[in-house]
Amino acid sequence: MRAMRGGRLAWVLVTLVSATSAVRAQRGAELVGFDARQAGRGGSDVAVAEDLSALLSNPAGLVQIEDEWRVDLTLRAIETRFSYEDPFNVGGVSSDKLLFAPYLAVAWDPDPGDVGRPGDFRLGLGILHIGGVQNAFDVSTQDYVDPLRTERSTDWLYSGLHLGAAWQLTEELSVGATLSGTFSQLAVTEPFEVPIFQFQGPSPLGSPWGQLLNQTFGLEALRIEGNFESEVSLGGAVTLGTLWKATDALTFGLTWRSPSFQQDYEGEVDVDISGIFAEPDPVTFPNGFAINYDGEIVDFEHPQAIAVGFAWRPWEDMRLSAEVRWTDWSSTHANLDIRLRNGDNQGFNDFVGSDSLDLLQTQGWRDQWTAMVGLEWSFAEGWTARSGFLVQNSPVRADEASPSAPAFSTWQVAAGLGYRTTGWAVAVAWQHTFDRDVDVGDSSVSSDLDGSNQGFGTDSVFISLSLFF
Repeated sequence: MRAMRGGRLAWVLVTLVSATSAVRAQRGAELVGFDARQAGRGGSDVAVAEDLSALLSNPAGLVQIEDEWRVDLTLRAIETRFSYEDPFNVGGVSSDKLLFAPYLAVAWDPDPGDVGRPGDFRLGLGILHIGGVQNAFDVSTQDYVDPLRTERSTDWLYSGLHLGAAWQLTEELSVGATLSGTFSQLAVTEPFEVPIFQFQGPSPLGSPWGQLLNQTFGLEALRIEGNFESEVSLGGAVTLGTLWKATDALTFGLTWRSPSFQQDYEGEVDVDISGIFAEPDPVTFPNGFAINYDGEIVDFEHPQAIAVGFAWRPWEDMRLSAEVRWTDWSSTHANLDIRLRNGDNQGFNDFVGSDSLDLLQTQGWRDQWTAMVGLEWSFAEGWTARSGFLVQNSPVRADEASPSAPAFSTWQVAAGLGYRTTGWAVAVAWQHTFDRDVDVGDSSVSSDLDGSNQGFGTDSVFISLSLFF
């Protein structure tokens, strides 16, 4: 038996490691649900947590897995829809993507003979994506010379390898913890808005360039096209949870996820101001307008979150679950701190007054409250139908909306179907995030977004396969 267990464990670890190469190639939108069963309930899981989505929703639920081994595999297909319109883009532009995200997790009971009894202990390990977004489009702008267009694109992945453990303290109470080793990559192309007085290099008239441009043309800022592509950023987070079975029909769950401990995003940044000025001055810019920096985005981390909920069976074949989650976006997404160093164009460095340039972009995110409700009906032996919805406030005010982070969806509905038999189970689910448009008015992020209308929505299909042995 020991040799058999060791062989199974080796197979699982090899499968997990080989899957990471595929994971890094995937991108997604804001993610709600790691499994078709959780997704079909509208994301509500903190008081259910009976499969490997518990690793992040409530690790205390891992002890509810009855088999010695369980493997959960999920493939998620995500259609994202982003639209943008402003006075210079009448009719609008859009970015529609079809993306795929795989999930893989395994649970193991070291002592399968004590299932459900005090002292029961269970381990879980999985690759689960936490968040991401991808879009790309060209927009017209008044700021640049012909062809009067600038590119905007975002490609962000935040994922991790999660190791969880759960203990059955009493017949009614269990606790659990998950240690997440996270990895993330970020690639952004968009104009940086730089206050004009940051350009402190001496002009031919003796005054700083920023002062001269402000006095001569009334400029308050320059929007400079920049392209940033980070290396892999590693980090970590902890999720703690508890599950209390108050009665045979009623269960309560509570979890806390720590803020992430994330490395700064580091990578090369390519900057070019040729879109602003048609011809470079051969004296001031003998090497042209393009420059390469060593770039760093500082203290861009994932926030802490707290979730509480219940699951109630009014009848044996029916279960209602509900969850409320608070996410502390205001502590981590107030500003975007970008630091550029070691510029390689001396003419541009002389224009700035240094080979470094610091940019502080306002984000101003608020804390977010999310409510999720799910309903499950076991209508025949082995078969379960699911439905649910999610409602939340947008953490982004209208004046702070940005194509780089379209986090202003507020409503989502879901439906799913599952079948379970001896040794395996399969489930499918569909999630629809209603398209929501935001009218920006005067943007506090960048004035080139003034008067814009931005819209975002998603549809997701989940297919989950579970194996028990």
